[in-house]
Amino acid sequence: MHDAYQLSPWHYRYTTLVGSAVLAGLKFIAVSIQIRRIAQSPIYRARAWGSTSLIVALVADAGVVLAPRTSRRSATNRASVRSRSSPSRR
Repeated sequence: MHDAYQLSPWHYRYTTLVGSAVLAGLKFIAVSIQIRRIAQSPIYRARAWGSTSLIVALVADAGVVLAPRTSRRSATNRASVRSRSSPSRR
């Protein structure tokens, strides 16, 4: 079976993404509760914007870094199997 179809290598990626989504949700709730105070102060607005964009960037980085990689050998093997199994056109 090809590595991309196995679910176990994807476990850490999705566990991290779910945890990050929970943190982003808590951040959204915290900002929503204090929205008047944050809207009135440019310092609080900058902090809310900065911390929210940092969480989004970390989620994106974690999604890329934790994606399982397939080996070159498996890609080469698939290509050779395809070339052997396809009928030659004459």
